Amino acid sequence: MIGNWTLRSKMLAVAVAALVGMLMIGIIGAFEMRSAAHEQRMQLLRALVESTRTQIGYYEQLQKNGTLTREQAQVQAREALRNVRFQQREYFFIYSSDGVNVLHPTQPQREGKPFIDEQDKLGKPFVAEIVKAGQAGGGFVDYHFPRPNETEAVRKVAYVAPVPDWQWVVGTGLYVDDVEAAFREDLAINLGIVVVLAGVVLALVITIGRSVMKQVGGEPMVAVEAMKKVVEGDLRAGIGNAPAGSMLAELDTLISRLRNTVSEISAGAQKVGAATADLAYAVLGALGAAVLLQFVEAPLTLAKCSIVIALK
Repeated sequence: MIGNWTLRSKMLAVAVAALVGMLMIGIIGAFEMRSAAHEQRMQLLRALVESTRTQIGYYEQLQKNGTLTREQAQVQAREALRNVRFQQREYFFIYSSDGVNVLHPTQPQREGKPFIDEQDKLGKPFVAEIVKAGQAGGGFVDYHFPRPNETEAVRKVAYVAPVPDWQWVVGTGLYVDDVEAAFREDLAINLGIVVVLAGVVLALVITIGRSVMKQVGGEPMVAVEAMKKVVEGDLRAGIGNAPAGSMLAELDTLISRLRNTVSEISAGAQKVGAATADLAYAVLGALGAAVLLQFVEAPLTLAKCSIVIALK
């Protein structure tokens, strides 16, 4: 199939294949960057929550040692986390195993109230999911929740882990809409680069293609077909209006000279043939005359012999 394509089509196909490859690399690169950004955030969340569990474990140990009562230890552990922030305004939260909010630094009005049935804007019971993931030993939960001091719920990914002795689930999360925005920006940049490169590659292909076509003078298949006819003995083959100085024009000149040479040889052969025929006719005529002479001389000789005999 490709073998039947014209040279121009093949060159364009190479250019398109290169551009598609660059486009795919750009898109895959943007997705890889988004995936890497998500992975980095998930690792950060896991590390922060595990560190917080260790901090809570300190107060658990004070309770076990009898230094603090359970209620005192829980209050101190909760308050120790209230003002902790990372990335400027991200915070930690705590829910009990029955879905009661124990700590929510940016919305303290939620504390002490049950939210086990609360759903996000997509209808997902995210508090129940948080509790479930925590009781399972820890995990990630994806849901929508407003940023601090904002009302619009945006996508958030949280990591939660259990505090088994107190029946708590502690966690923290990061909003990922900025990651998606960065992904779209990276994708737009990559696509823009591909578009620029596409223009450059296309311009190069057109320029090189024109140069090659000018040097060749047309499609190489034209030369192949013409040479096939010459090989078969058909010297009437011609290239057509190939540009002067091109390969096809030179080939057309070669075929024309070959045709003229063969014509000259043929004409010469015809002249030689005619001369040979004339010579043959002349030789035959001379031979005929000689034979006729012999036939005439034979009777005369016989007559002479008869006269001589008679005289004697």
